[in-house]
Amino acid sequence: MTRLRAVALLSLGLSACGGELDVATSPPPATVAGLPIIPTAGGPTLRRARVALVSYAEAPARAAEALLKGLSGTRWLAALAEYGVEDVQLVATRIVPGEAPWGVSTDEVRALVADTRAALGLTDELVFVVYPKKT
Repeated sequence: MTRLRAVALLSLGLSACGGELDVATSPPPATVAGLPIIPTAGGPTLRRARVALVSYAEAPARAAEALLKGLSGTRWLAALAEYGVEDVQLVATRIVPGEAPWGVSTDEVRALVADTRAALGLTDELVFVVYPKKT
C-alpha cells in the first residue's frame, strides 16, 4: 500500500521509486494551501523516492528526466512533504533500442521492468516506463 501511495503521488507529475526505505515518523502538516488532503492509515512513508526511467525514444526520456530533475525545491515537492516524501531522485535512464510496440500486455510491461532492473543493476527503485502515444 505504501508503494501504491508513492506511485500515485509521483504519477501526478510523471510515472518510479524505491531505494532504502527512510521512514518518516510523522508527516508535517500541509504546506501548500488548496491541495487535497489524502488521509494516511498510519503506515510508513517513502521519504526519498529513487526513480528509474525507461523509454523507447530519447525525446520522451529527456523530457521525463527534465521533469524529475526540476522537482527539487518546487511547491509540488513541498506539498508531498505532507505525506513524508521529501525528495525525488532520478537514478537511471534506459533508452530501449528499436521501435515501441503498438500495444503491450501487463506481462510485457513486467518483463520490460525486470529486464531494466537487471540491465541497470537496480534493486527496489520504482521504474517508470514512458510509452509513446501510439502504444
